[in-house]
Amino acid sequence: MKHYLSFLVCLSVFSSCITDVEFSSEELEPQLVVNAVGVVGEPLSVSVTKSVAVFSNTEDITPSPVSDATIILTTNGHSEPLEYDAAEGVYRSATVVHYADSLGLQVAVGNQTASSRIRVINYGVEIEQIRFEPVEQDDYYHYEKVEDHDDSIPVAWSLDAEVGITLTDPGYFHNYYMASATVFLYHAPANDTICRWFRWEDRIHNEAFQDRYVMEDGPYNGKTISLSQDYSFYCETDEKGQSLHVDSMAVEYCLYSIDSRLYRYLQSAYSNRQLAGFMSLFAEPIQVYTNINGGMGVFGSAAKNVVRVRIF
Repeated sequence: MKHYLSFLVCLSVFSSCITDVEFSSEELEPQLVVNAVGVVGEPLSVSVTKSVAVFSNTEDITPSPVSDATIILTTNGHSEPLEYDAAEGVYRSATVVHYADSLGLQVAVGNQTASSRIRVINYGVEIEQIRFEPVEQDDYYHYEKVEDHDDSIPVAWSLDAEVGITLTDPGYFHNYYMASATVFLYHAPANDTICRWFRWEDRIHNEAFQDRYVMEDGPYNGKTISLSQDYSFYCETDEKGQSLHVDSMAVEYCLYSIDSRLYRYLQSAYSNRQLAGFMSLFAEPIQVYTNINGGMGVFGSAAKNVVRVRIF
C-alpha cells in the first residue's frame, strides 16, 4: 500500500508539469535572401531568393531564384544595374571587382528592399606547395565479364589519394581561408573532353560538401599552414554502357582568402545546419550571421589563388 501511494504521488507531480500549449503559426511575408561574394578579378555575382517558412506546406523547400529583382551595384561611387543570367540564376555586374573596392548593393523586389555595403579584401595569400600522393593499388580499373564475349571490359575506375596544400599566413592581421580541390578526368577520343568531373564544395551547404576547409588563422598566425584530405576518386561507364578508359587526370587546387563577414556567415550557417532534424527541438537555436539590411544572407569578399596540375 505504501508503494502504491508513492506511485500516485509521483504520477500527480509529473501530471501537474504537463501544460497544453495551443500553437498558432502566423503566416509571415517571405524575406529577401541576398548572397553576394565579390571575388577579386571577377564580376560580382548576386543570388536573390526568398525565405521559406519552417512550417511551409510545400514539399520542396528549396527556394527558387528571383528573376525580377532590380539590383544596383555601386563601385567606388559609380553605379550600375546588374543583368540577370537566366542560365545560372544569378545577377552579374559588367565591372570586375578589385582589391579594396568600396561596394554598395541595393536590391528591390516589389515593395521589399534590401541593402549592404562592404570594402573588398585588400590581400590574397598564395598556395606555396601542393601534394597529390596516391595510395598504392594493383589495378585502378574494375572489370566485368561481358555476355557473349571472351574478354572483360572495365566498368569503373577508382583511385585513393591524399590531396593537400601549404601556405604561409601573414602575421600582421587576422586572416580567414577557404580551400578546395577539383579533380578532372579526361578521355582522348573527343579531343580531351571531360569524361567525368568531381568538385568538393564548402562544408557549410550540405553533407556532400565535407571536403572543403573553412578556417581562421588563430594559433597559426604568421606560421606555415598545411591542409590535407584523403579522397576517393570514382568514375563509372556512361549510361550507354560504353567501355571506360581514363587517359589523363588533372587536379585544380583553390585557396580563397576571405573576409570576416563571409567567414562568420559560413561558420554560423554550418552550425545552424548541424542542428537540423529532430534533435534541434532540444538545442539552443543558432542565429545565422547576416549583414543584409532589410533581408538575410551575406555580402562578402574573397581573393582566389588557383593552381592546376596534370597528374598523368
